[in-house]
Amino acid sequence: MIQANNPKYRVYTALITQVGVGAPTVVVFAPNTIGPIVWTYAAVGDYLGTLAGAFTANKTWHLIDLEGTATPGTIAIFTRNNANVMRLQTFTILAAPVDAQLDNASLEIRVYF
Repeated sequence: MIQANNPKYRVYTALITQVGVGAPTVVVFAPNTIGPIVWTYAAVGDYLGTLAGAFTANKTWHLIDLEGTATPGTIAIFTRNNANVMRLQTFTILAAPVDAQLDNASLEIRVYF
């Protein structure tokens, strides 16, 4: 499915929340033209979004915004691991992995054609 008003990319926009040692939950906004990304808990402060073949090399753009959702000084790193996995990590300002810092944090992934 291609986004009608911008056929140059597929998009996934969501609010993501993670509590304790559970997998993140998301509220996905329409249109979701990438598909159903499955979010899992990998380790403290380490979360994986998986969808087979969805994240094309050199064509995947992504961002996360923790503003107002995390403890001040929390750092997020959001990366493309491979064609199947996006990785989201949260750390304290001292670089220690930390859970429960995603409280309706905004994220977006675009995959360009």
